Parts: sequence; structure tokens; C-alpha cells
Amino acid sequence: VKRYVANSHRLIGGVLFDQQRNERGNCTLSDDEAAWAQLRTGHQVVEELTADATCETGSAEVETAGTDPTFQARSTLYDPTIDVDVCHPTGLSNGGFPFVRFPSVGLGRPLQWSATMREARREASAPGFFDLNSLSESELANVIGGYPVYFDCAFDYNRAIHYLQYMHDGYYIGDSTTVVDVKFLLYNQDINIVTYVKARFSIEDAGSLMLDKSITIFNPTPYNGDSWSKLRIFLELVFVVGIVVTLFLEVSQCIRSCKEEGKVCAHFKDMWNLLDLATILLQVVSALLWLECLTSLLTDGFNPKLVYDVYDINPDCPGANLARFNTTELTQLRLMYASADHFAEKYTAYSTVNTIVFVLMTMQLLHVLHFQPKLSLITRTMGAAWDDLVHLFMLFTLVELSFALLGNVIYGDTVEELSTLGHSLVTLLLALFGNYDVALALGELYGFQGYLFYFLYMAIAFLLLMNMLLAILVDAYINVKAYSDKADGVFTDLYRQTKATMRAVSRPKHIVSNAKLAKTLRKWLEHEEPEEDKTPRVVVGREYEPTVGDIKRVLRLFLESEHGLNQQARGIIDSKTMHKQVNEMAASLLYHHGKHSRSMDHSKTSDSDKVHPVRAQSNGVPARSTVALMRGVSEETTDKSPKSESKV
Repeated sequence: VKRYVANSHRLIGGVLFDQQRNERGNCTLSDDEAAWAQLRTGHQVVEELTADATCETGSAEVETAGTDPTFQARSTLYDPTIDVDVCHPTGLSNGGFPFVRFPSVGLGRPLQWSATMREARREASAPGFFDLNSLSESELANVIGGYPVYFDCAFDYNRAIHYLQYMHDGYYIGDSTTVVDVKFLLYNQDINIVTYVKARFSIEDAGSLMLDKSITIFNPTPYNGDSWSKLRIFLELVFVVGIVVTLFLEVSQCIRSCKEEGKVCAHFKDMWNLLDLATILLQVVSALLWLECLTSLLTDGFNPKLVYDVYDINPDCPGANLARFNTTELTQLRLMYASADHFAEKYTAYSTVNTIVFVLMTMQLLHVLHFQPKLSLITRTMGAAWDDLVHLFMLFTLVELSFALLGNVIYGDTVEELSTLGHSLVTLLLALFGNYDVALALGELYGFQGYLFYFLYMAIAFLLLMNMLLAILVDAYINVKAYSDKADGVFTDLYRQTKATMRAVSRPKHIVSNAKLAKTLRKWLEHEEPEEDKTPRVVVGREYEPTVGDIKRVLRLFLESEHGLNQQARGIIDSKTMHKQVNEMAASLLYHHGKHSRSMDHSKTSDSDKVHPVRAQSNGVPARSTVALMRGVSEETTDKSPKSESKV
């Protein structure tokens, strides 16, 4: 028999009902509690009202629950023609719904789920698995189980109605019931998708009924051997390799920073480094969770069948003792749902971790774009307003907690949205985004007082604090925008970078690479370059257009300075080849960091030949290093070359 939901989703096996029950006992107070009760006003009333009441003891119930309505005269299923001794040979005339022990599946770990399932199967096949009479009190306290009722997909309408009536008249749900679970699996053969649906009804101590539902959709065969599966495996392997490489690079940077600073935490003073490390670690967790999801799918744990012959009905009692089970089939059904629960739990965690990783990677993307003024408006605006935002967030948190606590204490008993502190926080946050359901509930139950609470909160949190937030961000944005308007656009920078790259690829043989140029300048300057930021900046741009001869003179003057002579004495600068290096470096500097004609040959350019200016905003170190050289030379040769000083 085939059962479908929405015409395309086939019901696998059937629908499983289950429940958890707690034992109930007399509502008696201990001696200490009774002594304190004497100090409370109205304790006599409490004792009177609880004289014949029952309360939960905290222990799970493992006895048979309810009755067999077939032998109850009050039930519509009552049938006096059926012999009770035949249907209940154990002598339990009331029958009912037996407690069924679960296999102890355990939590499981990555790559160990199949072993856990095999152990559960061995335990379930042991003699007397469903027999609880042989267990001690301490063993009974640790027993996991439930009260299953299974609606087979082979049931016709009359059979299903009969089972529902059997549950109702047999008191399947009673005073001891705390949780009722409903589970079923659907399969869509057109797109090879399994849907696991679980609804949990929890009966709270206050009497309210809470519904917690979860729907997990997944592909039972993620790797089925087709071309898309092979591509997926390849991309996942690339992703794993990328995680390993990124982690290695991050650890290398951390070690290098620790060596330079002499402190382990030096690398993590920067918030973005912490963000990078958190993203990498969460990606590792995501990969492990996906591996565990696969182990619960690709092992014998999740092996659903279209039909589970769960019931073992006595043919002499066709309408009675309907909770009599085939232990083998019921065990297989239990293990299948245990595997589905395990997969749903890990898959939910996997999805949650991936969501967090995506958010962190989005923040990283914004940080990567920080190099371009027009692309970094968000990060620069947040950075400019950071101090004010922190203080505003502290103020908003205090207001939110105050109103949430007030709403929970005053209105939590009657308004579901404010029943707990967590619900109050979420409800008030949703109110800021236009959800006013709580306002209607407060107004309906409390009238003017309820509306006053809601509008007072909206006036402070929305009209005042939210507008302060906008004012802070707009003010910071105006300042950042004024700076970014003066900068080049992203397409201009892209064109300039592409042009520089092409020039670097096609450079003449006598022009050294930008990396070699930077290395040589660093070597010459040694420890002087970091001091460049501590002095007034020298403008090298439209206001100054050096020639090849200017750069050569600056380099020669540097070599003749005290620092240059020291570098020669130490062997850092080779005095035999330094004049050749001066020519190469002057030509290379203007080639990489100046505006040139493509036909210009710097090897034949005289000292008086005019070229376009060096760009002060170049990304390479050579421009900054040359500025430092110019500054150092101008300071040391004030008396010798006043003209050079004024030009610099």
C-alpha cells in the first residue's frame, strides 16, 4: 500500500507515536520544607488543597499505562464476546500500553556511529530485551524507553480510526504524560530527497502545551557515482585542502609575530586575526560534522524499509490488545528513527556552523576591500563610529533587558510572548521591526496599562535609540565619504594595476623587477625605513617631477653620506658595483612607479631628460624607500646642496 503526502512524497513505513511519562506521588513536604512552610502566609490553604493531589516524583515511569478499552464497558470499543484471558494471558485484565525499552544508542562520535548501531542491534537481540522485571531499581532508573503506537501505512481508514479510538478510550495520554513525539519519514523519488518530520508536544508544569517541530530535508545518497557527485567530491577535497593551507599560513604568521614581538598574544591583538582564526576553526568543525552526518547515513543505522510489520496481533483477539509488538520489527523501526534523530541533530548543527562561517567570511570580505577607499565605506564608517556605537549598544542592552524583565514579571503569566525572559527579549526585538502582535495581546488583556507598556518601550527603544544609531552612522559616513570622494575609483585602480602588471611582464632586460628593487632599497636603508612615518611626509606627486638624473643624484649623495659609507664598510653595499646599481635602480624606479612613454629607453636617457612624476600612492615599497632616501640626503647635505633640499 502506498501513502503519499502532497502527491509526490511517499510515506515510509508509517507514523510513530511515542511518549514519556513520569511517576507521580503524594505532594508531601519534607521536614525542612514543612518548617519553612510555617513561615509562609496561607500555608494551611496549600496543605488543604494538596491533601489528595499527586505530584511528579522525577522518576521515569516504566509500568504499563492506560487500559485495554475492549474490556471497558464505558468504551465504544467494548466487546463482551472476546475472552480477556485469551487476549491477556499474563493475568493483567486491564492490558493497556506497555513500556518498551530502547537500545542504548549513545551519543556516538565521528567514524564510530556504525559501531554504535551494531552494538545497539546486539543489545536489542539479547534474550529478555523487553523484560523489565529482572532489572534492579538502580538499573530501572537508567532505562531509556517509551510507549510506542505505530500507524502503519498499510492501515485503511477504518483501521486507523479504530487505533485512534483505542488510544483515546485506553487513556494513552494521562496525568503522568510529559512529552508526546510524532515522527515520520517521507521520500520523493523524483528528486531523491528524504524528509524527516518530528513534532514534540510538551506538557509544561503550568499546564500549557508547547509544540516544538523540526523538519530535516536531505539526500540519502549524496555520492551516487554520477558526474555531479564526482565534481562535488573534488570541490569538497579542494575545500579541505584550502582549510589546511589557510590554517598553516595562519599558524606561521602567529609564530612569526610571536618571534618578532616576543609575546604569544601579539598576533591576536588585531581583531581581524582573531576573526580569521575563528573562521578557520569553524570550517574544521563544519567538515567534521559533515563527516559524522555521512557516517550516520552510509552505515547500516539508517536503512529504512517501506513496511515494518510492528504488530503481533493475536488472531483470536482481532480488536483487543492492539499494543502487542513484534520485537524484531519494532527494534528495527527504533534504530531507524534513532539514526534519523542522530542525523537531524548533526545536520542542524552543521547548518548552524555553516551559517556562522558565512557571516564571518562576509565580514572578512569587507575587511579585504578596505584597501580601496570607495569599496571600504562600510568598514571605514563602522570604524569611525565604533566608540559611539559601543556606548549606544550598552545603553540599548540595558533598556532592552529592563523592559524584557518588566514584561516577564508583570505580564508573563497571561501573555505567551512574554512568558519567559528569553521570549520577552525576542518579542521586544521583533517589535522594533514592526511585529505588533504583543501590543494587541497586551491591549486585549490589560487595556490602557498594556498599551502604555508597549508605547513607552517603542518611544525609548525605537524613536530615541534607533534614531541615535542612525545619527551616529550618518555623521561617520559623511566624514568617510568626504575622504573617499578624493580617491580614485575601483576601475581606475584596476586599470592602473593591470597596466603596471603588463609593464612588469614586458620590461626591458636592463630593468630589474619591482621585488628586487624593493629588496635592494630595504637592504640599503636597513633600519631607517620604519622611522619614515614619524617625520613630516615629503610630497612626491604632482608638486615634484623628478628626472632620471634627479634620482641618480639622490642615490649617489646617499652613498656618499655617513650611513651609506657605513653600509659600504660593512659590505652591505658593494663599492665596485654600486654605480651600476644606481643606474639600474633609477631607471627601474621610474619604470615601475612613474608615468612613462612605452618607447622610452632609460638606458639612453640623460640626466636632464624630463619624465613624469613618481606616484606617491603606489603600493610598492620602492617609492616610500626613495622618499626616505631623499629625506635623508636632504638632511645630511644641507650645506652641500641647498638646491636639492629645496626641490625635495
